Order: sequence, then structure tokens, then C-alpha cells
Amino acid sequence: MLAADRILPVVALDNADWATPLGAALAAGGVHTIEVTLRTRAALAAIRTLTDRTDLTVGAGTVTSAEQVDHVVDAGARFVVCPGFSTGVIRRCQRREVPVIPGWMAPAALLAAGRWDDVTSLTTAAVTESRESDR
Repeated sequence: MLAADRILPVVALDNADWATPLGAALAAGGVHTIEVTLRTRAALAAIRTLTDRTDLTVGAGTVTSAEQVDHVVDAGARFVVCPGFSTGVIRRCQRREVPVIPGWMAPAALLAAGRWDDVTSLTTAAVTESRESDR
């Protein structure tokens, strides 16, 4: 999913109407993966609009709760990025069978990640396998 593009645009859209021209411009420029952050009220509508395009893989970023996982997956997000190592977000993503890319900035979060059986399956492998199944 992420391996096919050399860059991953991370956007915060204040207006969902901007999603259509943004999606067209990205696809025309050869970029087929985008992360829409949940930093604005327009984020879920923007995800829905972008997922109408068959040439884009849309993910959601700044996902901080299990409830948000449900909202973004229901809106069409194909992967989730969370700013920290949130076990609630990760477990919900696993239940919803959507790849999750957890972040960590502190040693404690890295240690928490190490307690999972296979951290790689949460990040690189899950994302790569998902992309291969799209082909």
C-alpha cells in the first residue's frame, strides 16, 4: 500500500470540497496514496470523497481512539496512523482488519511495542501485504 509511492502526502483539509481537486492533482502527479489527518472537522467527509476515486489509497492519520478507528474505516480509510502506541487503536484496527502504523517518540512507547508478539505485522508487513492484495 505505501511501498508503491515514494512519498506520502499528509494533509489536513479545512474544507471537504478541496478533496476532489486534491485527489485529481495527486493522481495526475503519480501519487496514489494519501493520509488525511483527523485534525479538522472536514476530515471524515474528505476521506469519503477521496475514497470515491479508485486510483487512490486513502488512510487516516492522527487517530487517537478506537471510536475514531470505526469512523475512519466506515468512511473508507484503508490504513490508520496513530501518533502514539495506543493499544486501543491497534486492537480495534486488528479487529477491523485494517493496517495500523503506530508511532512512538519516547522509550516507554517503544518498550510497550516490544511486548507485542510481532510488531512488524503492525507496520511494514501489514501495509505491504495489503498493497500486494490490491494488485
